[in-house]
Amino acid sequence: MTNCILWGDTPDEIYDDYSSPVVTYCDVQGGYSGEGNIDADPLFVAPGSGDCHLGAGSPCIDAGDNTAVPYCISTDLDGNPRFVDDPDTEDTGYGDPPIVDMGAYEFQVEDDCPADVNGDDTVNIDDLFQILGAWGPCEDCPEDVNDDGKVNIDDIFAVLGAWGPCP
Repeated sequence: MTNCILWGDTPDEIYDDYSSPVVTYCDVQGGYSGEGNIDADPLFVAPGSGDCHLGAGSPCIDAGDNTAVPYCISTDLDGNPRFVDDPDTEDTGYGDPPIVDMGAYEFQVEDDCPADVNGDDTVNIDDLFQILGAWGPCEDCPEDVNDDGKVNIDDIFAVLGAWGPCP
């Protein structure tokens, strides 16, 4: 078992009377021996209501083992990118950055500059051209700055309103 969070269900998260399970890079309440394992509150967003997404500051962020993720897996349970670096969290997991998170949901870093379509930390003519090139219906594309499912004049206005270096 690797890259899992076993927290809050029972006092004994892993029962191993007749076997010796191999557990690595997991957050196990009560602790469990194995490389990369931790025993720390995962800081779920709202565990009481079933929201097990990692909250900011979770010790499970950037703490998994990249080599345990099958090559064909690139998204988490929500369909979000699986390997996202949180610049506010030290990488404690294994592999080349970005390090995968423990658990089913990858912590998604908020975008402080959504009008920076091409990600160069400046909103400028390049972003405007990229929006013009993607004009029309668009699901989850960076050119849809206002996330309304289409690239149109509203996205151009958003770029013009944010013109200059990103904060």
